[in-house]
Amino acid sequence: EEKLFNVDSIRDNLAVQFYNDLKVFCTEGFSSIQTTVSNMQILVGQEINFNHDDRKEGQSDASKISRGTFTGIDKDGRLLLKLKDGRTQTMISGEIVPLQQKDVSIS
Repeated sequence: EEKLFNVDSIRDNLAVQFYNDLKVFCTEGFSSIQTTVSNMQILVGQEINFNHDDRKEGQSDASKISRGTFTGIDKDGRLLLKLKDGRTQTMISGEIVPLQQKDVSIS
């Protein structure tokens, strides 16, 4: 049996939910949604490259890429990257750059 969806109803429900969430965010800050955002992060615990250059998306300068383990999002919405030396680097803006196949070690 084919299930039909009412697109107008779905759109309206999403708009209402977005408005309510935005209102909470604007009055209480990021910490009010931190748990929800953190639970959506599928790369937590994985090694990533993070481009913190201000170039256009997809362009990168190798000296502006940090590599480490993505450990989560802090209370202010910043990405936390644990470096190989054990320090945690806080990333305010940038993009996660997929690891190249040759970067991934297979054991």
